[in-house]
Amino acid sequence: MAKVNLPLTSREEDIFAYILGYIVDNNYSPTRQEIADKFSISPTGAQKFIQSLIDKGRIRVIKKKGGRVWRNIVLVKKDLG
Repeated sequence: MAKVNLPLTSREEDIFAYILGYIVDNNYSPTRQEIADKFSISPTGAQKFIQSLIDKGRIRVIKKKGGRVWRNIVLVKKDLG
């Protein structure tokens, strides 16, 4: 369950801003590896930040059946306006 009223940490804010800007510029989300590279963290570290942003209700991850999906991060509607 999302903890929608919890504030983001400074690092979460930075990563969220990067994801938002990337989506605005490219019309698709960055990969976990791109997030990891941008912030000099491991892909596992990037995934932990992604999960925290999901838990705090800022992003969602679209799951698709079969195969790997690399660019599946979407913003929660409240952050678009």
